[in-house]
Amino acid sequence: PVKNDRLEMMLQALDENEMNIFQRLLNDFVVNTLSYYDTNGREPEKVYQAFLLGMLISHGAYEVSSNRESGLGRYDILLRPRDLGGRGFIMELKVYDPMFDESVDKVLDSALAQIEKKQYAATLHAAGVRDILKMAITFDGKRVWVKTTE
Repeated sequence: PVKNDRLEMMLQALDENEMNIFQRLLNDFVVNTLSYYDTNGREPEKVYQAFLLGMLISHGAYEVSSNRESGLGRYDILLRPRDLGGRGFIMELKVYDPMFDESVDKVLDSALAQIEKKQYAATLHAAGVRDILKMAITFDGKRVWVKTTE
């Protein structure tokens, strides 16, 4: 595998709940890797999701899955710790559209509310994972915002 110190730093920030660092590094990856044309289609969320999955899959401490049924719906990304005493993550991705959305914060809050309402943590609870971080990740072109709740 190719070693990428910035990717390792981003994944370490995720592990250590350093969301400002995680957000900044993810934003750097988006800015330096994706083109406006990559994210300008009808479903840009899928591009961001595939991009993020590609980075997360390299983290050996987690089983990474996408778009699977859990609770009352399908989560975007779920990281189940291989060590069940570790922290699990549920990520809900949203695209912010300034023409239609009131604010980035409203979109982030909507994503976190969706995780709760649809009970996406059910899969992790069933696997015995008790420490779960719920993450809203919102994109607008090459800008990224992250908000979390336990």
